[in-house]
Amino acid sequence: MGRTPRHPEVVRLLLQHGAQGKEDALIAVSDEDAATIKVILDSGGLSAGVLSDALAAATRAKKQDIVTLLEQAGAKPRTEMKLDAAQLARYLGSYRGSGDTAQVSIAVTTADGRLIATLGGRRLTLLARDQSTFGVAEQPGTTLTFRLDQDKATAIVLGGMGPAISFTRVEEK
Repeated sequence: MGRTPRHPEVVRLLLQHGAQGKEDALIAVSDEDAATIKVILDSGGLSAGVLSDALAAATRAKKQDIVTLLEQAGAKPRTEMKLDAAQLARYLGSYRGSGDTAQVSIAVTTADGRLIATLGGRRLTLLARDQSTFGVAEQPGTTLTFRLDQDKATAIVLGGMGPAISFTRVEEK
């Protein structure tokens, strides 16, 4: 008992018949099922970004066999855009959700030349992909996209974990 069933051939059949969600399954590399990961990779059609996020997740989880499969499939680590202190300063502040997420807030600070987002008590290291989009080091596949107005962030959209969630900047009093 306690053994997780693995069914790469079932996954292959599902993908051949148009099953959706292989991108999400690939990023969820916490399962050590290299055979199923190989089936997903062999099905093709995965973007460079999905491959990079899966590589980051496998590397973080120390799944060397899966890292090797991903690298053989062409996965490359994302390149982090470096931002100086003045550039980082425009994102700093507190952001609050709305509607069902009105009680949720994100605090954005800096540490070691990077943005840090604190969400629900969890500290997340943000890796700049461009001037407004940041990946989350601790959760590959998750992004925070900042809306900039006059060179200052006014909102954040949290994506990659189901439906996107919007947060609006809360001005300090």
